[in-house]
Amino acid sequence: MPSRLSPDLTSPHARSVLVAHASAPVCATLLARLHANPGGGLHALAWLEALSAAPDLLYAQCCGDDTTSLDRSWRPRAPAPRLTLRRYRRIRSGVSDPQRAPGCVVVTRLATRDAAQAQLHANAAFAALQDGAHALRGLIASHLHLSDDGRSLLDYAEWSSADAQRRALQREPERLPLASHPAASVTRYRPRALSLHGAPTQPARVRA
Repeated sequence: MPSRLSPDLTSPHARSVLVAHASAPVCATLLARLHANPGGGLHALAWLEALSAAPDLLYAQCCGDDTTSLDRSWRPRAPAPRLTLRRYRRIRSGVSDPQRAPGCVVVTRLATRDAAQAQLHANAAFAALQDGAHALRGLIASHLHLSDDGRSLLDYAEWSSADAQRRALQREPERLPLASHPAASVTRYRPRALSLHGAPTQPARVRA
C-alpha cells in the first residue's frame, strides 16, 4: 500500500491551518527546514504539486492558534520571493472513505464578503453533495476552511484522480457548487510529500 501523502485533516491536534503557494524548489527547501527543526507548534506539513502551471501549495496544520514562530520559519532566504501566508480554520468535513489515499487534491477558493456569507456557501456545498441518489464517484473527502478574516472559503477535496473530479464536474456541476462557481479559483494537485511529527513519508525531491 502506498504511503499516504495527504494529512488527516480531521485531526483534533490541528487547531489552525497555514496555506502558502510557492515554486517546487522553495517548497522542498521549506519542507526540509521544518523537518530538521519543526518547532513552532507544527503538527503536519503537506506539499501538493500543481498539475498545471500554477505554483505548488504548502498546507500546514498547527497545534495552536499562535503561529508567529512558524510564520518566521516559513520565510525563504533571499533571493527567493517572500511567501504570502493565509491562515484558515477547518469548519466542516465530509469523509466517505477515510482509509483511501487520494490520487488528487482539488483546492477551490472562493472570495466572500464575510464569515456569514462563507457559511452560506459552505452549507449549500454540503447540501448539494448529499442531494443525489448516489455519491459522487471518486470523491473521497471534502474539507471546508474559513480564513481568519472571513473573506475566503477554501475547499480541500480529496479525489481518487483528477479525471474523476473533471468527470463529476462535467456531469453533475450542481453537486459541486463551489468548484462550478464562476468566481471560484480551482487548482488540481498531486500529493507530493508529507511530514508528520518530524517524520517525512517521502523525500522532498525537486522535480525536473
